[in-house]
Amino acid sequence: MPTAWLALDHEDNCRLSFWRFIYLALRRVLRNDEYQNQKMSEFNPYLEVHHSDQVYFTKTLSLLMTENTADHLCNLPNNFILVIDDYQHIRDQAIHNSLKQLIKYMPGNMHLLIISRTEPHLSLNKFRAKGYIREFAIEHLRFQREEIDEYYRSMNFKLTTADLQKIEDKTEGWVVILYFIALTLREYGKHFDTLDVFNSTNRYLPEYFADEIMSSYSEEMRTFLVQTSILDWFSASLCDVVTGRQDSVRILQRLLKDHFLIFSLDQENLMYRYHPLFAGYLQNKLKKMPFGPETGLCRLAGEWCEKNGFQMDAIGYYIKAGEDERAVLLLTQELPGMLYRGEDERYLNWAAVLPEKVRQKHLSHCLAQAYIMLRYERLELAETWINFAGECLVAREKQDETEVLRLQGEITLLKGNLAIKQKNSQEAVRLIGQCLNNLPDILFFPNALMGLNQGEASLLSTHFGFYGHLREMEELYHSAYAEIRNISRQRTGYLPVAIAEGLYEQNRIDEAIPYLELGMEEAPQCNNLGALVPALITLGRIKKAQGYQEVAQEIISEISRKWDKTEDVSWLHLFEAFKVRLGLERSDLTGTDRWLENSQLSFSLCLETPREYDYITYARLLRARQRYDGALFLLARLAMSAEKKDRLPSMIEIYNLTALVYQEKGERVKALETLQKSLILGENHGYIRHYVDEGAGMLTLLNRFCRWDDKKIPAESRKKLTQYARKLQSLTKEYISKETIKVIDGNSLSLSVSIGAMQLTRREREVLQLIAKEMTNSEIAHVLGISCQTVKIHASNIYAKWGVKNRMQAIRRGRELRLLT
Repeated sequence: MPTAWLALDHEDNCRLSFWRFIYLALRRVLRNDEYQNQKMSEFNPYLEVHHSDQVYFTKTLSLLMTENTADHLCNLPNNFILVIDDYQHIRDQAIHNSLKQLIKYMPGNMHLLIISRTEPHLSLNKFRAKGYIREFAIEHLRFQREEIDEYYRSMNFKLTTADLQKIEDKTEGWVVILYFIALTLREYGKHFDTLDVFNSTNRYLPEYFADEIMSSYSEEMRTFLVQTSILDWFSASLCDVVTGRQDSVRILQRLLKDHFLIFSLDQENLMYRYHPLFAGYLQNKLKKMPFGPETGLCRLAGEWCEKNGFQMDAIGYYIKAGEDERAVLLLTQELPGMLYRGEDERYLNWAAVLPEKVRQKHLSHCLAQAYIMLRYERLELAETWINFAGECLVAREKQDETEVLRLQGEITLLKGNLAIKQKNSQEAVRLIGQCLNNLPDILFFPNALMGLNQGEASLLSTHFGFYGHLREMEELYHSAYAEIRNISRQRTGYLPVAIAEGLYEQNRIDEAIPYLELGMEEAPQCNNLGALVPALITLGRIKKAQGYQEVAQEIISEISRKWDKTEDVSWLHLFEAFKVRLGLERSDLTGTDRWLENSQLSFSLCLETPREYDYITYARLLRARQRYDGALFLLARLAMSAEKKDRLPSMIEIYNLTALVYQEKGERVKALETLQKSLILGENHGYIRHYVDEGAGMLTLLNRFCRWDDKKIPAESRKKLTQYARKLQSLTKEYISKETIKVIDGNSLSLSVSIGAMQLTRREREVLQLIAKEMTNSEIAHVLGISCQTVKIHASNIYAKWGVKNRMQAIRRGRELRLLT
């Protein structure tokens, strides 16, 4: 299709120059046409007109548009395009008006393409409403990953997925930079490093930014751009503080209209950011500017962010500004929230940047650092930071006696937690008991406890379960259960659920149930899935142990159906794995192929991922399918990981399952030897259900073990293990002989209580409480500080989640779920 292309610059912002070049561009379309040979003298007055001769210019322009050029163009046999590039340089409203006239009267075979970095001031709503205009914003022009790949493949550059990801992240699909990278790739050939390519590409950018963007702005605007380049995101208020101006709103609105390297982050155009490459260019210029160092600007940004509630951003700016003291204090204050949001790595990265001498001087930071080291099982470092905290406390001057006692109590509490992780129950009991009288409040534990279980199906594997050391766990909780619960004022459900699991493992089921009920009541109240998920799985195990196998299956099936309605589906895989286990016990492999496909488990990753429960389930599935070699290979890798981390419950389960696989494979000696390893651990720590719940296969293995005479171990030890095996043998027989009850027991634990409660968000539960007090929507809105419309939305969500139609039904359902009294 014939194309007339006109590229403008700032000198073309006058009617004479603009329309002269329009005419010359259109003349190129005519050059091979019969009209090319016609006399063009009638246009000469326009070409020669003086800039100041506005009257003659207007007459000539009218002649050009209506009588001559338009007539010629209408007689062209084919469609053609007029492209006007860089239209952002045109600011003369008279040019806009005359171009609008051309659009209105241009022939049907003519298509106009306007390319601009700003919104053209053409008032084209009439044409837009009729569908005559197609508009493409910058977001439509950015390349996506597939387009970037296709673009480079068209130039014979085959990039890896990792390289494409880096390029997409760095360029955000900006075509100009993609082209610059292509130029650099030609220099590197087939062998290149992505980072080197970016470094080399940077030599093109300064000139491009200077010529295409910065040159069009005044010194005032350029200074504004450079000063605000240190900001990751910005608002007008933040820019005012950093630049010392009071008109940032005006400048930002101008910038947003003028070019595509500043992006609005919200629909209201209140928050913005620069393209990262443009920001990098501006930051390099900042280092050469005379109006103040970067550190001063970062300090101002940090102060604004801290004052306006953006503490995370403030910490980063304070670190850049060298304000280490302020960064440490703010970082420590934010630790509980960071841990709750799973931002442990972010905290550690920031802490690593700060000088250790500065960190050691702040008692609160030492406590925070000790806590997070305990959380990561880095016990030596935890002990070091606990000692630093003690030194800070001693060095303090003019201390309030009550505050000293509180801090001493908190330090002692950390030492008690360290003793738990070191599996020293006596020392843990002593230390925790010692700190209770001095601990009216805790800086970090109540909020941070919410995220302590990060994916475990059982709390026995966490420090709440004393890492599976049942006797030490019982000693600790028997001595100080009430006191330990009082350490945290917020009831999270962790402690009662862990105790219930321990009691269940010792086959003390009747004692376990009250604790489990308590944990299932507490956990939903604070949306603590880390306690609720193990509680529900333990509930299923208890019902199965009581002979309610069908009830256990129904519990897990109901969870799977309802869990999608909660705010976090990341725990669903544990229920799906437990459901597979229940099916395997009945030799039911239905749905296991789909589970395996959805789980995306891999032999090569089983040591590196936290999904141990899923992988042990996978091993059980391999056993059920009689793929014994695969099961043994997987179990061997799992055993290595469990032994390395001293995960006692996992070691016993893995050894038991390995022994069962060896038995079914016909390798009885290996089966008995492996079972013996498990029994030594189980007898030392009082495990029962890990054996009994394995059912008939374990009973056969225990029978053989009781008749096996292994000369490799002392007679006394052999006698003790045999007695233990016979006890397990008897309990397993009793378990197998129980009838399967298919009717749900009316006294069974209420699954609906926990699931129903977890369906509601915290704000929805607050609205429900006020609805129960017969408050109107306006009254609820006033109490909660929200709009009436928001109250209605929350109420509608409650009705939809519970399948009720009005307030009375919601209140009745809330009482059934024990959310209302």
